[in-house]
Amino acid sequence: MLTREFSLTQITRIWDSLLSEELDLSTALAYICSAMLLMMASELKKRSGAIDEIIMYIQDPPTSKWGEEDIQMLMAMSYELQTLYKNNKHLSQAEEE
Repeated sequence: MLTREFSLTQITRIWDSLLSEELDLSTALAYICSAMLLMMASELKKRSGAIDEIIMYIQDPPTSKWGEEDIQMLMAMSYELQTLYKNNKHLSQAEEE
């Protein structure tokens, strides 16, 4: 539930959003994790040649340095991903099949 990756203040904000979501918890969490990876994408691309460096980076992300604005951005990106997925007709059709 992201408690290793974030401070208590940060995780309280994230959990507040998770619990107020209309989505089930696991789906909402997947969007948050996806947004987190997107926010770290440039740093991950720098390590693209070494899979062990990427794994180490993901296991210990620099979220302790993140401020309130970063958490706001994370939640906004998560919501944006949810909205894009929900409004993407060809993805909705694939789920129905």
